[in-house]
Amino acid sequence: MNCIIENTSIAADDWDLLQAVGLDLDWSAAIAHPLTRYGFSGARIYLLEPKRGHGGIPQIVKISTASDIDEEIAGMRIARSHVRRFSAFSEYAHPLAAIKAISIPMFSTRRERRNAPPRVMDAADVYDQTLSDGPRSSEGLERMLKEALDLLDHAHVLLSDRPAVTYLSFCERYLRQQHRSRVDDLCEVGDFEIQGYRVTGNPKSVLGDLLEQRSTGFTCALIHGDLHLSNIVADGDITSPTLIDYAWAKRSSHVLIDHVMLESSLRIMRFPRSVNPRLTLAVDRALISDFSGDEAHRMVGALPERSITRQRLEVMIGAVRTVRKRARMLAKDNQISDLQLEGEYFKLMYIILCGQEKFDDYPLMRTVINLDLLQRRFSI
Repeated sequence: MNCIIENTSIAADDWDLLQAVGLDLDWSAAIAHPLTRYGFSGARIYLLEPKRGHGGIPQIVKISTASDIDEEIAGMRIARSHVRRFSAFSEYAHPLAAIKAISIPMFSTRRERRNAPPRVMDAADVYDQTLSDGPRSSEGLERMLKEALDLLDHAHVLLSDRPAVTYLSFCERYLRQQHRSRVDDLCEVGDFEIQGYRVTGNPKSVLGDLLEQRSTGFTCALIHGDLHLSNIVADGDITSPTLIDYAWAKRSSHVLIDHVMLESSLRIMRFPRSVNPRLTLAVDRALISDFSGDEAHRMVGALPERSITRQRLEVMIGAVRTVRKRARMLAKDNQISDLQLEGEYFKLMYIILCGQEKFDDYPLMRTVINLDLLQRRFSI
């Protein structure tokens, strides 16, 4: 028996593994859609669903090296008792190639609409669409982000009996030490000015000192670890998402890492580079000086109402505020002061950006200025 996979753009080895998933589910025919962008590891992620007219729950299938999938499975075993609506998963090995696959059933809201076209989107797609449509359409995106963080409620439970540990213990893998620093290369030329903002010295120069500092009271049961927009997907109703890619899930880690990772993908990685850079940097400055986002919101509200720049900045600010409000609720529930919360949040953002700057997905000049603003904010 075969499961016929409809999509001619799939590589042969991936085709074999997708067919193995379909056969395991007793599907005679299935359609494969590339779902998210290729990750830094080179993993491929597909939506696999039975051909129209056949029953079955769509599957998210990740295909990568055996070691990458083994790490993913280890993370999922950690996460399954802490994440709401966590789905069972299945593992597949290619008989000839050194690659594996893992499949996860979608939380589906459209099972009754068998003949409906696929409407699976990740949060990056939703964000891009909302940036085009403007702030009036942002309610769905903001709710999607809130629901994604709500799935981690049982994971983001603070462990009061954990001793203080260094930021290096929490963040070592986020430093991307195997990659060359673009900021270090840029700062070798000395001081420079970008869009009227002067950078004196290397804004990463205090990283080593910060990593040796200790954090108290923010250790939680589990983090997803890689909560960027492409790891939040939904089938049908975008406000009922599924989380994917648990390769970096970790016990007893810093509770705010997931929030900071999500904000960095919203504010820097995925935000259009074509938007007026002076305004974008002014908004960055406001969001770093005022955690609530009120200052940034007022600033953008002064722009012409029908301005595309204003619309896109309002969408971004609204999404960032949604993430920060969820972090503030968590802090309030655990009697953490606003000052403590903001200090931890921005220190983690600084550390994580010191790793993310090494990738072209993060615009270099804007990342440099954000690093400089962050270290000035708390005199790190």
